Amino acid sequence: MSSSVSAVGSAVQSGVVGASHEFQGLLGKAGLSGDQNEEGKEDIDWALSTHTPGGIPRILDETVNALPVVILSGFAAKNSGKKEDLLDVISGWAASLVENKVAHVIVISDNKENVRRLAKALPSKPLLSLSLGDADPATAMAFVRGKISSLGPVQLTPEDEAWVEKLGGRAGDLDSLVHKVQNGLSVKDAVQTIVTQGVGELRKAAFGDDADDAKDLPWKPEQAWVVLRQLAKQDELSYAEVLLEFPFKGDEAALRAMEHAELISIVTSDGFPISIRPGKPIYRYVFQRLVNDNIFRAVQDITYNNKAIAAEEATIKKCEEELLTLKTIGLEVGSSIFGGTGAAGSRATYLLEKMRASQEKIVAKEKEVKKLKVVLSTMGVEPPKA
Repeated sequence: MSSSVSAVGSAVQSGVVGASHEFQGLLGKAGLSGDQNEEGKEDIDWALSTHTPGGIPRILDETVNALPVVILSGFAAKNSGKKEDLLDVISGWAASLVENKVAHVIVISDNKENVRRLAKALPSKPLLSLSLGDADPATAMAFVRGKISSLGPVQLTPEDEAWVEKLGGRAGDLDSLVHKVQNGLSVKDAVQTIVTQGVGELRKAAFGDDADDAKDLPWKPEQAWVVLRQLAKQDELSYAEVLLEFPFKGDEAALRAMEHAELISIVTSDGFPISIRPGKPIYRYVFQRLVNDNIFRAVQDITYNNKAIAAEEATIKKCEEELLTLKTIGLEVGSSIFGGTGAAGSRATYLLEKMRASQEKIVAKEKEVKKLKVVLSTMGVEPPKA
């Protein structure tokens, strides 16, 4: 363990000088400096920078001038792979710096889920965060205009601006647009190319290359599909409604994993999740492109309906088992709907109604699956198995 910590310390030390300017910039944005009065300041030991909306925390007390600042950049990036043990060591090492008042620690990460790992390493102190979001439309447009102007007297038409707006304010997508335009594509063709590339990337990330690959994903294909399909129609979804309904049924880990993969973005208020949005602005149009693919939509809808049918059949089976239990205690199940007034009779009536509702859903979804299979057969595609 000690050798791992030492290696971490050396790596961090070599990166502190280059990152110190970034830290000073954060202090400047917060309107703070070492000359401030002592009153009204708060101590900060950690800061976590993520690509999510938020504000700038108030910083510092007088010890900021006395203690060094350690900056961990690129902490647990989404493409970092399986390095759980190493990340735990780094988190523990950074926590020891804070707890022993050796240094302030700033952690820069591209995913806010990493706050959980840091909080586990340092349970005695709150994690204060500085959140970075996408650029607003005006800033994004000014960025593109400024970059494209270097090509000469190039003017963005109203149509071009409409296409640029589809990208939102994500820096990577805007850079990709500028690069493609510099290589000769029109703004429209550049944006459409970005969307097309996004479709391929999203299909692989959300559903895997094949059935075996999909089994290794931390969410189920039907879970990804129902969120994707709804976000193709709406700007955002209610977090609670998605979590409580099929196919999640309380599976919060799946939603968190989808956020970590940047398929979606979970919006919070006072620390609680309230809504779900696409992982980045361009994904709204990527989702729409996928949903409008007739073959892909039919395959995913069949898979989703088959899973929903299985869930309703499981509900019916549970109801049947409980009705048999009620019968063993002397209940005349056949007459309970009409004359059961006791607790057992009321329960039996409720179970029978629940079975009826589930059966109606099964019939409706089986009809839909049958129609979708016809659609696939006309296209020469074999439907997925139940």
